[in-house]
Amino acid sequence: MRRSPLRPSVLGVLLAAVLASAVPAVAQGPAGPLAEAERALDEGRAADAAEIYRQLAAEHPDDARLQALLGRALSLSDRYGEAAEALERAVAGGADDLRTLLFLGSALWESGRPEEADPVLERAAAASRGTGAEFLAHHQLGRLRLWAGRPEAALPALERAVALRPDAPTPRLDLARALDGAGRTEEAVAAYRAVLERAPDSHHARWGLAQALLRLGRRDEAAVELAAYRELYAANQERTRQIMLQRSEIDRGWHLIGAGRPGEAEAVFRDLIASHGEGVDPLLGLARALAGQGDHAGAAGALERAVSLAPDREDLRRLLAQERLAAEGS
Repeated sequence: MRRSPLRPSVLGVLLAAVLASAVPAVAQGPAGPLAEAERALDEGRAADAAEIYRQLAAEHPDDARLQALLGRALSLSDRYGEAAEALERAVAGGADDLRTLLFLGSALWESGRPEEADPVLERAAAASRGTGAEFLAHHQLGRLRLWAGRPEAALPALERAVALRPDAPTPRLDLARALDGAGRTEEAVAAYRAVLERAPDSHHARWGLAQALLRLGRRDEAAVELAAYRELYAANQERTRQIMLQRSEIDRGWHLIGAGRPGEAEAVFRDLIASHGEGVDPLLGLARALAGQGDHAGAAGALERAVSLAPDREDLRRLLAQERLAAEGS
């Protein structure tokens, strides 16, 4: 099954915003299960958070907000079928806020129910007008319709997404594909070129432009774009290989933390930072490994560097505050 564009990195941003504003009646103070689930999410342990929410939802079956939190955590665990069921229960129970609709639409899509995802995402797009999620909602709706082979229907949502983020290359690429799919090839050529003005290394745009030019009979121009595409594709494959290697090491580091071996995990994360440079994920892992050894001051230092790289990440700021308090008390 093709993957939905709403991946965990984006879902995590939405979930952090939900958690920041949600105050369910079952909260039991800072040491309660909701706080425990929040920490699990902050640390990338979505499956653990989902189990906490599942237990709470079983104890409070009429609390639609808990069903929404369960569904979002399951989405972050890539358990989209279960996520869709929980989110549907949440919406039926009245927890039909914009973020829940976005999660539900994505979960339905990921679990092979795109026809049901369409009206949910259409509803989310309508509800998003004037909010910070308007771009995401329209882009998601447009991409679903493009993926489902309905390029004409995708155009209004994608045009709105481009209008909201004119400098972002991804919605422009999707708009170019929709124009191409709708048979508006000349417009698609212009749209692909607009993508390449903003992202000249986009091999997807180069390929689409080359194919559109071929359909228009402009073979010499197409040959130039195909040659550029081949070079970009090879470079992208190498970058992807490096990213996968890095991701594998990050997963190994977290596995060592979970196995109670934070010293070995620290070495893994320090090696990653030395070889690939500082990134949010290696710094977060390093902070957790240091905290596991009682070095809360060192953990706070790593988190400070992570926050400097991702100043909008509320979960990182929250962890930083916790480690600073722990350092002061140690």
